Amino acid sequence: MQRSAFLVVGAESTGTRLVTRILITAGCAGSDGHDQPFDARDGLPRSGNLVWRRSVPHRGAMLDLKAMRKRLQGFSVHVVVVIRDWTITARSQLQRGHETVPQVFPGKLQLAYGAIFEQIMAEDLPFTLVVYESLVLHPGQAQRALKQSLGLEAPKTFITVSDENRKHWETP
Repeated sequence: MQRSAFLVVGAESTGTRLVTRILITAGCAGSDGHDQPFDARDGLPRSGNLVWRRSVPHRGAMLDLKAMRKRLQGFSVHVVVVIRDWTITARSQLQRGHETVPQVFPGKLQLAYGAIFEQIMAEDLPFTLVVYESLVLHPGQAQRALKQSLGLEAPKTFITVSDENRKHWETP
């Protein structure tokens, strides 16, 4: 049976950590932190599926799906692209210090998603889009649908998802 590697990618502050946690609850090895275990040369698990998270940019570097895919020989690679309302993404990036100049944001977001989709197409990788707001509005259904679309078993319990967008709408 072929093992699967799910590459969870998205612009900073779009919910890649949340989606990674969801895939971990479905039995994938991985971490939702900034330090990813699969960045290490010998960090790949010996069995089972894995989830590898990468915000774009990551520590100032752009995404390199080709290099990630090369490390994952023997795995069936699938990209999970996380998107979130652009206004909220901008406010969250400013609040978290990912961006300090509001005027830079629209171009930076376009650059991030341009790089993601350009590389997905260049590597001819299957991908799934996940909308953060669907996870908030319909958490159980959205998590179940995501896991089913990726061929993963849905556990009996789901991650509780709070509406992190609300605080950004309440502040100017």
